Amino acid sequence: VLDSDDCLAPRAVETMHIKHVRLSDCGLIYSQFVFCGEDLTQRKIGFCREIPPGGTSLDANAVSHFKTFKIRDYLKTPGYDENILYAEDIDIVYKMEEVAHLKFVDDCLYLHREAPDSLSRSPNKINVSIMSRVKARINALKRRCSVSAEQGNQSFDQLFRRAVAEARKKYEDVEQYFIILTKLCENGMLTDVNWPEGAGRWGLEDAVLWLAANVDVQFDKLFELIGRHKAVNSEPSVTVKMVTYNAEKFIRQAIDSVLAQTYRNFELLIVDDGSTDATAQLIASYSDSRIRYIRMPHKNGAIATNRAIAEAESDCILRVDSDDFIEPSYVEKMVACARQHPEIDFFYPGRLALVDAAGNPTGEHWGYPDFSDNSTLPAFLFDKGYGPIPNPGSLKRRTLYDRVGVYDDVDSVEDFVFL
Repeated sequence: VLDSDDCLAPRAVETMHIKHVRLSDCGLIYSQFVFCGEDLTQRKIGFCREIPPGGTSLDANAVSHFKTFKIRDYLKTPGYDENILYAEDIDIVYKMEEVAHLKFVDDCLYLHREAPDSLSRSPNKINVSIMSRVKARINALKRRCSVSAEQGNQSFDQLFRRAVAEARKKYEDVEQYFIILTKLCENGMLTDVNWPEGAGRWGLEDAVLWLAANVDVQFDKLFELIGRHKAVNSEPSVTVKMVTYNAEKFIRQAIDSVLAQTYRNFELLIVDDGSTDATAQLIASYSDSRIRYIRMPHKNGAIATNRAIAEAESDCILRVDSDDFIEPSYVEKMVACARQHPEIDFFYPGRLALVDAAGNPTGEHWGYPDFSDNSTLPAFLFDKGYGPIPNPGSLKRRTLYDRVGVYDDVDSVEDFVFL
């Protein structure tokens, strides 16, 4: 198995062929791999390892990337599951282990590219991937409990209940899986499930166990459902958009000011227009899950801004420049104004405070007129030749971009052209 954006080491196929010939009872043989940059510069050794004696692949995330298997054993399995999104590789390892022996080759035979702007790193896909990996583990427990039940005297329900109890103690992701299933049951969000007769008399724990054992939960659809549920029952989400280029002197203060906001339901989307200084390293030093970082080849601010708009997860997009910073209640106040005026798509501050290079207030302010009656704006733009409305600090709804388009590919004056 070779992904189209990865590469094999020159000796990879030969090594695997020799191993398969010598180890005829092994159905799946896998190797170590190397994390690489986009240009295949090797960065670090991967996490693959031998499964400990007496253990299984369920107990260790040991198999990844370069897997070779005998077709005779693969055909004994149900094959790849198209419903296990972003975790189908883990799922097939569990299945192969149930019909054949696995063997580890401690040699780096596979070069795996890490793309910093990979779509698979978006929050929605990461959530689905995590739940899919857990679902693959739960499905493996079901298959193995079913085989044990056929071979022994215990019922499947007893074995599965015991296996789930152990898994919830051992694996944090399995516990999270059952927490989500529990919340879905409590909130009545599983309306499409055909519950068996008498299920109405079950306790919540029994209902969740039955759900895990009998229903193939489609978490990609459920996350969409949960998102809609949150949109109705909670504060609106906001994407704080920060486009940066060589801002190592100022970006930490900008990021810290966003993370310190009193309004918590936001993502901080940072698009790096190919910085050549330490900007990327400074951003990488943060572990806050609300930060999403995209690095792209150097173009200009307009192209980077358009990338940020396209990648934003929220319908409200608030701009904070990487050499600026905002007061702790700034996002909260902007969102409150947007909620009061659903008919408005563009919100901007009445004034901006100026600071020096160290971030200290100078005492000066830039004030901006009220253009609620935007019929007067075109005349001002043509007459004065500059933008009277600040784009830094502004909040725009996605519907505005849908109607008027995004930023023109021009240097320096894209804000003026957009107005």
